[in-house]
Formats: sequence, structure tokens, C-alpha cells
Amino acid sequence: MMKCIGIFGALLLLLTACESNKKIDRKLHFSIDDLTEVSFDKTTYTETIYVPVYTDVYHLDQSRLFPLTITLSMRNTSLTDTISVYTLDYYNSEGNLKKKHIEDSKMLQLHPLQSYELVINKTTYTGDTGANFIVKWGGEKEKSSLLTQALMINTSGQQGLSFITEGKIIDSKTIEP
Repeated sequence: MMKCIGIFGALLLLLTACESNKKIDRKLHFSIDDLTEVSFDKTTYTETIYVPVYTDVYHLDQSRLFPLTITLSMRNTSLTDTISVYTLDYYNSEGNLKKKHIEDSKMLQLHPLQSYELVINKTTYTGDTGANFIVKWGGEKEKSSLLTQALMINTSGQQGLSFITEGKIIDSKTIEP
């Protein structure tokens, strides 16, 4: 009897310890598919932001790289204004344009407090320890703001690495009507 209870308890523990494969209901952004036609009608302020990203980091010595997955996060911090992202370009360590994530005739609109994440798998781009995204956006008011961050992460065995970089404004313009 005690043996049956012990087996039943072990089986119950095993079943409850298993990870659930339940589907996440939240819409995850892995590619940009919610684009609209470009319109500069209401744009009076634009910024260009440089976001450093790392597809790999050196470990042990300069001959070994540890690959990382990148999540580029763009967050409209305005409580009232919609902003538009016109450019989302990936450049490698040599400064060469490798991927335009938004076509020239399109834009991504972010409504007040809306965010958008673009996930780049660790095998998509490799060997770019000095890579970056160039993000160009515009809005109706200069007080609008786009917060851009990149999260790099990977685990291997029991080792894990994660860190965040912040975007830096490299150009801004006020457009006169």
C-alpha cells in the first residue's frame, strides 16, 4: 500500500512538474506586418535613432563568439499622440545595410503607449559584434517620444547572458508647416 502511494505521489509530481505547452494568447511581434502607406501630412517632428545591437559577443578569447537573440523594442511613450516609424534598417559591423525591415513606401504606426517588438533569431545574423539598427520616426508634436531598446539574450547549458542597450538620438528635425 505504501509502495502504491509512493509511486502515485512520484507520478503526480512528475506530471505537475512538466512544462505546459499552452499557447500564449497575446499577439507576439516577430515580423512587421501591420504597415500602412507613408503619409507625412501631420508630421512636424522627426528623429533618427541609432540602436547598438550584438548578434554575438566574444567569450574566452577573440576567436570564439557566443550567439545572441535580439529583441528590438520600440515604445511610444506619449499618452496622447500616435507616432510613425518610417525606417527600421539593420546594419552590420562594417556599416553595410543588410536588411530594410520597413519598405520605403510604408510606415508602422504606434498609438499612445503602444509598443512593438522585433525579434531577430540568433542564427539570422552572425558575427556582428558592432551591428546596429537605424530607426527613423515622426510625430505631430516634439513632445512625442519613441523609446528604443535592444535586449540581447541566449542560454547554453547552465550559462546565460542577457543585457540591454539604449537607442541614441543622432538627428532630429522640426518641420515647419
